[in-house]
Amino acid sequence: MNEVLKKAKVIGLFLINVKCGVIIKIFMSRIKRVVTYREHIVMRFVKENPSLNQLTGVTYKKYLSSAELPIDVIKSISSNIDANNMASIFLPFQKGSIFYAVYFSNQVVGYWWCNEGRSIENWYIPLEKDDVVFFSAVVFLKWRGRRISPTVLTDIIKKEVKANSQVYLDIETWNKSAESAWERAGFVKIGKFPPLSRMI
Repeated sequence: MNEVLKKAKVIGLFLINVKCGVIIKIFMSRIKRVVTYREHIVMRFVKENPSLNQLTGVTYKKYLSSAELPIDVIKSISSNIDANNMASIFLPFQKGSIFYAVYFSNQVVGYWWCNEGRSIENWYIPLEKDDVVFFSAVVFLKWRGRRISPTVLTDIIKKEVKANSQVYLDIETWNKSAESAWERAGFVKIGKFPPLSRMI
């Protein structure tokens, strides 16, 4: 009986250590995400990857002010974004940013924002006046994983951006899937940077 109690105690201590180890591992991974969340990777578009299979049925519409936005775009966004974010989602219009509503099979599935270097006061790297920065990309949850964002962004770059302009975007360092997707789409990493004190 004494031997059984000793084994049970050893097994119990082992399980407690394993459970504590798992808890510590989860805790450390969350701490790491919070810490790395603060850094951003800046990427520059080099050229479209011809081997990237473009998705058919993806289109966009460009809007220069909130007054231009059709009600169906606003309704789609409000039904896919929480109310706290909805209050500030169109603020970039005040800084001259351009809003691109993203459509897939004639349905609003997300959006992109962009701005030219001439209108950006503070960014990770110095910008020329005609450089373009894309930011705040959203593809609604139901539509993710279909290459919608890279497809529409490369289409916007081809049709909307001047030939001599550099195109940039930034992603948070924890977002490895976005980093891989943008590298496949023709972007290269410029570097890692601390967070901005002011957003675009």
